[in-house]
Amino acid sequence: MAKSLDKSGNVYRLRSIASTLTAHREKIVNKRHFVLTIFVIFFIGANSASAQDFREVSWGMSPVQVKAIEGKTPDIDSEDLRSEALHGRVIIYYDQYLLGMDCTLGYIFVEGKLIRAKYAFEEVYWNNDFWIASFYEVQEALKKKYGSPTEEEVIALKDPPSYCDGPGDEMYYGHSHYYTTWETETTRIVLFLSSENRDPSFGIEYISKELEALEAKAKKEDTEGKL
Repeated sequence: MAKSLDKSGNVYRLRSIASTLTAHREKIVNKRHFVLTIFVIFFIGANSASAQDFREVSWGMSPVQVKAIEGKTPDIDSEDLRSEALHGRVIIYYDQYLLGMDCTLGYIFVEGKLIRAKYAFEEVYWNNDFWIASFYEVQEALKKKYGSPTEEEVIALKDPPSYCDGPGDEMYYGHSHYYTTWETETTRIVLFLSSENRDPSFGIEYISKELEALEAKAKKEDTEGKL
C-alpha cells in the first residue's frame, strides 16, 4: 500500500472540504468515537510519561530491540525476503487495528537503525467521500495529541474533471492530495491521503529528523552499486 506521493500536476489551489455523510457513515463515525477517545487518552498519557519517539520505541533501535518491545513475531519480515526494491533497508510489518480501522504497521531500518515507521490504513469504501471523512477523523486525533499542525493543505486541481462527483472522487481519481504535518523535537509526523491508479494511500508516517538522511543515502548507494 505504501507508495510515493505525487505533488506535481497542473493548476492547484488550496481548499477546505465539508463532507456529507450518509446514515451508514454516521454509524461508522459513532462506533469510532469511543475508540478515538481511548486513543487520545492513552497516547497523551504515554507521551507525557516517557521519552519514546513512537509507540514504545526510539529512533536508532535495532530490529531485534523493536521486535522484543512489540512482543510478537512480525507478520512480514523483510529479513526473510530478497527484494531489490528494499534498497538496503529492513522492514518489519505487524497487522494492527487503530481508530476503528484495520491497518499495517511498518518499521523501517537502515544500517540496523530504526529511522521511520508507518501506519497504512486498509479500509475499502463504497463511497469515496468516506476516505475524506476518515482522513479528518484521524487528523483530529493527532491534533489532540500533537497540537496545531505545522502544515495543513489540500492540493487539488482548479477545475476537476466532470466525472468527479465531489471531493472523494477527486481524490480517488488522483486529482487531489491531502497532507497534514506535525513536528516534535525528534520526529516529523505526516498524515496523508492520495490515490494513484484508483488505489488510495491513506496513513500516518513517523520520520526520525536526525536519521532520515540515511534512507536516501542507502537508496543512492544501492542504485550506484548496480550500475
